[in-house]
Amino acid sequence: MDRAPSQTISGAMIDALAGRQVSAALFTTYEFDPSFFEQEIVPTLIDVALSHAPRVRLAQLEEALRSMTHRLAVFYDRRGLLAGETGSRRLDLDCQCIGGSGGLFHPKVSMVLVDNPPDADGKPCAPSLVVMVGSCNLTRAGWWRNLEVAHLEELRLDSPSELSAPLLRLLSTIERRRIGNGTCESLEAIRSFLRKVPSRSRRSAGGRVLTQLYMSGQESVPDFLARATGNALRGMHLEVLSSSFDEGGLQPLVALQERFDLESTRLHLPMLAPGTASISESTMHATDTLPNTVWSTLPRAVLAGSRAEGTHARFMHAKVYRFFSIHPKREIMFVGSVNLTTAAHHGRQNTECGILIEVETPRRPQPWLEPTKGKIALHEATNDGVGLPVSPLMLAHDWSTACCHAYWDAATAMPAVALTRGGLDVGALEPMPARQWLTLSGELSSAIAEHLRVGSMFTAALEGGDQGVLLVQESGMELKPSLMMNLSPLEILKLWTMLTPEERAEFLQLHGRDFSAWGLEEDATQAADDVDVPTLFDRFAGMFTAFDALERRIHAALDAGKDREAIALLFGSKHDSLGHVLAKLDQRGAIGVQSPQELERSPSVKPMVDPVLAYLMLLCSQSVLDGVKSRHPEFVERHVNRVDGLQQQIMSHAARHELMTDAACRNEPLDGFLEWFERVFLTRAAPGERA
Repeated sequence: MDRAPSQTISGAMIDALAGRQVSAALFTTYEFDPSFFEQEIVPTLIDVALSHAPRVRLAQLEEALRSMTHRLAVFYDRRGLLAGETGSRRLDLDCQCIGGSGGLFHPKVSMVLVDNPPDADGKPCAPSLVVMVGSCNLTRAGWWRNLEVAHLEELRLDSPSELSAPLLRLLSTIERRRIGNGTCESLEAIRSFLRKVPSRSRRSAGGRVLTQLYMSGQESVPDFLARATGNALRGMHLEVLSSSFDEGGLQPLVALQERFDLESTRLHLPMLAPGTASISESTMHATDTLPNTVWSTLPRAVLAGSRAEGTHARFMHAKVYRFFSIHPKREIMFVGSVNLTTAAHHGRQNTECGILIEVETPRRPQPWLEPTKGKIALHEATNDGVGLPVSPLMLAHDWSTACCHAYWDAATAMPAVALTRGGLDVGALEPMPARQWLTLSGELSSAIAEHLRVGSMFTAALEGGDQGVLLVQESGMELKPSLMMNLSPLEILKLWTMLTPEERAEFLQLHGRDFSAWGLEEDATQAADDVDVPTLFDRFAGMFTAFDALERRIHAALDAGKDREAIALLFGSKHDSLGHVLAKLDQRGAIGVQSPQELERSPSVKPMVDPVLAYLMLLCSQSVLDGVKSRHPEFVERHVNRVDGLQQQIMSHAARHELMTDAACRNEPLDGFLEWFERVFLTRAAPGERA
């Protein structure tokens, strides 16, 4: 290739997925911006037109994520956490950090397990694994602003691959280095898939080097390249793009030159501005003693930023080792996370990942880099870094148990810590030993949960004044209050009847009243003429249709093995959860807005739903639960406590009592009638036989 191919990373991922349903996904990164990831990267996995309204967009993503069979996972180096520009994380993501002991956790790998559509004969096809290996962190700079590199491959169960074994080693490294509780659903699903992929250990075929994956831990980069290519690299030209270098030396480059007897070497010079390089003087002059080695730059057109970003050149963050020869014409590239540093090349310091590809060469390869000309001013070198100090404290909150656990990732014990979020006081942690998970008090766990409803990025301040940010790891997210909790019960029923994500998004756009993030600056009640007048659809036909649609969605989710989606619909605290509807029925207020502090019941405010309609909704809820018990007994057995809790919520609801009290006041007792009506209502009709 005469010049590097160019495409946006988001576009490449969308093209590779080709609209297929994602069942599991796992991302690894050094730097991690949680808010950017959920708002801009997660949508690349979802084939749905998303709203531009932030709250509706997040509600759409929330619904799409729970329909995935396995929870999406991100593993990041604790030292690389970034407080993003667009707020805190809100979605159900399994974000786990890699501990700070040992070298950097530096691989940038995306693994997305997709369901393939049936073949031409209608037979089901096995899933595939889309793998992207590159240099891009999960940040705004990594996916949008920097000049990065990435390569995508698709693994199938009917095609042997050299990639499965190193990817399995990466998953094992993650498990060994992660600091988190419980299993990771996506990691286990992807590992199960990789174990079924036929393994192949050949390094070449038809005179061409086969695509192979480097995973640090067993060998150095030069050893891997020699094993993977044999003598193919000997005597070639080399161009290196790297964003980091060792201070005062280029030993990794010397090792490559000696190992492969390279003809010439061009090194990309990282530039801060035209005429100013971002390396030290000793590194700059390290090339003086190396044979046929010069500092070079990419053409300005390649580094130019977009109009939206102004005229500033993009930061070159890609890591590329481009080996090529003109006679014969041949080009082999090694790309990924590996900088030209000793820690990256050593094999047993940083955790790194790279992929080796032989590129088609219809014409004789030419250099990408142009030797620098004129005098270059030098500025002290800058490596990958984080914007804010990161705390060694880690918190993990489980919404299903209402418990929060703490871990101090340092060699010495933790002193007392003051916890805040967004400048608001959360609570204080007493001194605790290092590297042990401890359960926090119920009071502090409740305070943390209250703040988690708004954001998951906290600040920990030590007694001495040092402070750092941390991202709370959350589980049991189906019980976390939804991003849009202000729908009335009748509005939720209407939402259930809508069949497509686009219809539901439009409905949320119209009916999701935007009271800013639970601050409820507007009054939680409205005048009676602002409330929709219930129609015949609202009262009866629409109600039965809505509960039928809900039950169908639950059965479809369980039939497809998507327990998380069924749990959210039945027991969750989401805007469209059955349990949430039952709680709404017992609130009073004209429109049913719910803040983090639950609305107090007041006799002076009318209920949102009249007793007759509320009573029928209770019976419909019981019918849905009975249907799940009958059709999915294994699911009920796995979640017996939640089923019992929902059953108790239905049985103890005040609607039936209010209906009977109202009838008694009119001297029209309903005891006998309701017993007969409930028995008939809850008896399921047998399907009729076709004539």
